[in-house]
Amino acid sequence: MVAIVLMSLASVAVAVAATVLGDLSPPDRVGTNLGRFRFFGDLGFILGPVMVTGIYETGGRAAASLLVAGLLVGVGAAAAWLLPETRRVR
Repeated sequence: MVAIVLMSLASVAVAVAATVLGDLSPPDRVGTNLGRFRFFGDLGFILGPVMVTGIYETGGRAAASLLVAGLLVGVGAAAAWLLPETRRVR
C-alpha cells in the first residue's frame, strides 16, 4: 500500500511534464511528441531501477544516491535552461 501511494505521488511530475510538452508542441505534432515522451518515460521507469540497483551493488549507497541526485539536478537545470517561459511580462 505504501508503494502504491508513493508511486502515485511521484507520477504527478509525469502529468505536469506531459502538460508542458502538449502546450509547447505544434498542434500537428502533439500526438507524436507525447508518444515519444511516454515511450522513453516508461523505458526509464523500467531500466532506471535496474541500473541503479546494479550501481548500488557495485558502488554502494553513495554512488547510487549521487547518480540519482545528479540526474535530478541535471534534468532540472536542463528544463530551466531550455524550456521557454510562457508567462508574459506586462
